[in-house]
Amino acid sequence: METLNEKLYGNIIVFADDSEDHYKMVSKALTACFNGGKQTTALKWVRNGEELVHYLLTTDHYKSPEMADHPAIIVLDIQMPKMNGLEVLEKIKVNPLLNYIPIICMSNYYSNLEINMCYKFGVNSFIKKPVNFDEILVLVKFIHDYWFKVNILPRSDRADVSQADELQAPKENKRAPAQIP
Repeated sequence: METLNEKLYGNIIVFADDSEDHYKMVSKALTACFNGGKQTTALKWVRNGEELVHYLLTTDHYKSPEMADHPAIIVLDIQMPKMNGLEVLEKIKVNPLLNYIPIICMSNYYSNLEINMCYKFGVNSFIKKPVNFDEILVLVKFIHDYWFKVNILPRSDRADVSQADELQAPKENKRAPAQIP
């Protein structure tokens, strides 16, 4: 069953990691989360930071219209070739067309400085990268349940806001304030 967030904001998780084995385990875990039901969340894999930036900006070989949809969330490995996760995070969070996208950073090896830099650049969460299928399954289920079922995701400035009336500021109350005796 498609969640409210998937209906409103899309259902794409971009997984940025240079390990094909890790991607295959995450993909298998995401499928397992739906217990044979209709999978409503799509997983898009990019192999490095440079590829992620091209995907998000729909440049290079990502120029086709079907690639124009921004993801609901990004899961970003910090240790990647060509452009590391910190460099990618900084580029995304300064771009007004992309900075609303929630990002979960992950790494096997990290320092307090690296974690602090991720949060300084606007990451939404930093996690230890899971190493086996059971850990990945637990994490994928948690990410899907939290980000798509519990959390209310931000909208892009490009998004069509069909319920604009709800977003307007409340009208002023014209009544006189209550008098305290």
